[in-house]
Parts: sequence; C-alpha cells; structure tokens
Amino acid sequence: MRALMQPLEAIADYKEIKRRLLKNRGVTVISGTLDAQKAHIASGLAEDFPVTLIIAENELKAKGLLEDYRLYDPQVMHYPARDMIFYQAEISGSLLTRQRMQVIKALTERKKVTVITSIGGCMDYLLPFRVLKKDMITLSVGDELDLTEMSRKLVRIGYERCGTVEEPGQFAVRGGILDVYSMTEENPWRIELWGDEIDDIRMFDSESQRSVTGTEKIVIYPATEDIGIDEPDFYKKATDTFLEYLGGRSIVFLDEPARLMENAKVLYDEFRMAFTHRLEQGKATPEQAERMISPEQLQYLLNMRNTVALCLMQMHKDGFHINGQYSVQVQAVNPYNNQFPLLVKDMQKWKKNGFRVVFLSTSRTRAKRLAGELFQEKINAFYSEDPERELQEGEVLVTYGRSSRGFAYPMQKFVLITESDVFGQSYRPKKKTRKSEGERLRDFSELHAGDYVIHEDHGLGIYRGIEKVEIDNIIKDYIKVDYAESGSLYLPATQLDMLQKYSGAEGKKPKLDRLGGKEWIKTK
Repeated sequence: MRALMQPLEAIADYKEIKRRLLKNRGVTVISGTLDAQKAHIASGLAEDFPVTLIIAENELKAKGLLEDYRLYDPQVMHYPARDMIFYQAEISGSLLTRQRMQVIKALTERKKVTVITSIGGCMDYLLPFRVLKKDMITLSVGDELDLTEMSRKLVRIGYERCGTVEEPGQFAVRGGILDVYSMTEENPWRIELWGDEIDDIRMFDSESQRSVTGTEKIVIYPATEDIGIDEPDFYKKATDTFLEYLGGRSIVFLDEPARLMENAKVLYDEFRMAFTHRLEQGKATPEQAERMISPEQLQYLLNMRNTVALCLMQMHKDGFHINGQYSVQVQAVNPYNNQFPLLVKDMQKWKKNGFRVVFLSTSRTRAKRLAGELFQEKINAFYSEDPERELQEGEVLVTYGRSSRGFAYPMQKFVLITESDVFGQSYRPKKKTRKSEGERLRDFSELHAGDYVIHEDHGLGIYRGIEKVEIDNIIKDYIKVDYAESGSLYLPATQLDMLQKYSGAEGKKPKLDRLGGKEWIKTK
C-alpha cells in the first residue's frame, strides 16, 4: 500500500541505502529499529530484489515477523528449521517438509518471493538446488509415460505407494490411472493414460473424488529434501545451505545479528555434542556428524551476500564485515487501554501538526465504523483499501490489516496504530471455524492431562502431559498431544504458544483431527 511506504521515502538516508544495496556485498547496519517496525523497513528496502530472506533468532520470532510482514506482502512464506538433534521425535516431519518444499517451489516458479526463517533454518546442509531440480518431474498431456518407471522415480524422491492417496507424499496406480498427492499442492493430481500416452491431467478432491480443475502440464516436486540419503555419496553431495538457494539477486535481513549468532552457537554446540555420543556408540557416521554448518562458516556466507542488519542499538563488528551504518528514528505507540477519548485527543493533535496516520483493523466492518466515529469527532478520517492512495497531511486512513504493534516516525510525521494498541494485547478477532477456540496458552498451569487442545497446524487433539526425551545424554521436554487413529505429536515445550485450550459445548465429546489429514486444513 502506497500510504505505508510514504514515510520511508521521506527518511534522509533511505534512497542512499537503496542505492548501496543494489551493489552491496557485506553487512549494512540500520540501527534504531523496533520489532514491530522491522517488517516495514525491510519490505521497503526489498522492493528492488526478486528474492528476500529475513532471518530471526528462533522459530517463535520468525512466526511473529511472518505475521507482521503479511501486511506488506500477503504471499510471504515461512521456511521452518529442522530439529537436527531430535529428528527421531519429530512427528510433524511431513508437514515441515511440505512447508519447506512449498518455499522451494516458490523460488523455482515465482518472480518475487519473500521468505522468513530462523537461524536454524540456514544451518543444515542440503543437496544443491540444481541437484534437487533434476529430480522434479514434469508431466504434460501428450507425453508418453511408463507407469512402472514412474513409480520407481516417485519412490526415489520420497513418495509412498498406497492403495488410495489421502495425504501429501503419496501416490497410487490403478490400471491406466496415476494419482499423485504432491507435497506442494492442496489437492492430488490424477493422470489418465490412453495406452502409454497421457490423455488427461486433473486435480481432484481426495475425499469426494470430484475433479477440481484440469491442466495441460504439472511439476511434481520431491517429497523429501534428502533424495538418495541411503546412497554412499549422499553426504558428499549435500554441500549447500538454504542461503545458496536464494540465487544472486537477493537480499538478506538479519533481525538482531548478535542474538542470531548466539543462538547459532547454541544449536551447533548441541548438535556436535549429540553426534559425538552417537559416533562413540556407533550410531552415526562421521559424514552425518558434519551435517550442520558452523557459526563461523555461516557468518562467512552472510558476509559474502547482500546483507542488512536490523538492530535496536548500534552494532559491533563481532566477525561481520560492516560496510555502512545508518540509523532511523522510530518510536513505539503508547497503549490506550480501551480509552477511545485518549485516542481521539492524540488524533486531533496529530491532525494539527500535519501527521499522516494509518489505523489497522482486522475487521473491515469495524474499520468502516471506526472511520465514521473519528470523522464525527472532526478528524479527517476515511476508510480505503486503495493500494495507490497517498495520504495528505492531517489525514487518517483506516484500513484492513494487522500488525503486532504500532510505531511512529516522528521526523517524517507518520504514525501506524493497531487494534492491539487501542484494545490491548489480548485483543483477537473471532475466527469462523467449526471448533470453538479458546485463549492461546501462556503457562503450563493452564493445562491438565486429558484436556482438549487445538494446535494451529494440526487441529484438535488431547494433551497428555510433558515427556522428557533423551538422546545422546541431551534431555529436552516435549509436549505430547494425541490425535485420531493413534497419532501422537511431540512438540518442544518452548512452543506452548502454538496450542489453544479447547472450549466447546459442555458434555459433548469433540471429534479429534488426524495428523496430516485434510479436515483441519479445510477448517482453517
């Protein structure tokens, strides 16, 4: 939205920073940034680049940035990090692989992509992008197809042969029909043959079996990133990190580099300790113990790229090659604690001083009503979703969107306010779902074994308690959640915030979701 970019263009060094980044190698530092505002300045600086990567210190921070960045790019994607130590307890591995493969698809097919990940997402060695591309299968109407050979190829790239496809990563062969549920698609493909030639390709609903849409050409992406992991030379081939997947014309943003490198060191030390024990016990090979890049090597790669450090305070070198330092003046918006008259008073002051104000609401109905109420207070407020609309001095734009918090550029006379600033941090819009959602959990004291909980990615399950998982003398706490058909999810205890306590009708036993099933995806 044009109105959101106006204050950036008024920053004194903004144009100079953008020119520098077009030919930058090394780290350009921008200090004075706030958490809620980092997505704003990153989106502006990334305009000239086809690929943007933003790196946070952990998965929780990455998801927070993801939500904030959606205001500026609704198609922003999350590339989740693999748990390199506790992969044996990673029950949700299929979902994680699917999310990562969807990012790879976007990097292959889209002209402009923004990806957000944690520092751990850049530390595992992967097969080079060019190698992965060779195993992508392209099928077109009119092509000749050997079902036996195609089945062999699909198994090699991680697909499981089944009687009927129900989940991503499966395929089935029945007569002259091949069904494939690609890891990157919401529905499976049905390829019908006439003799040895592809006669028709359609996407269909796996439950109803009804056709959704037809097409002339499809690309089937691998169902695993570790193609050929059982082959002797696999670990010699896995030489790239996710950074190498970005290509040349890309830009990388670091959210507080000092914290990133601290967390990278913790992850690396834990990994090395775990595999030292595995090597001693004969449970791992020396090649497997080198699957993670060291913090020093990672820092070297970041220094060789077009990198921007977003920091609150001035940044020290600490191994980074800093080639420019800039600062911005940003302020947090004071909370109003449901005091609408205080908001009106500030709006009137900003109007008098020629400020431009954007108010974000997660409901279009509430946004239109609020614009009317502010207008009645003699404030020049209006509702619009016009992406090209520019704000004039003293105007207040009320629009649809969300951000974790508001912020202000006092020198540029711009303020962004969110519903959380006015109504409080706990304010959440209601979602239309088949299940009654409870409050997001903040403390384990709110849970008891047997409680029904909702995981944002997997749906309704039963909380069974905390279990300690020990591998190679390293112990971590995991939350156990049981699902339908004997499925169990082990969630790191640090990810409690991903659960909500179910609050349905009393006395009515809810139906559990199935791990990897489509029902919860449709419900969301």
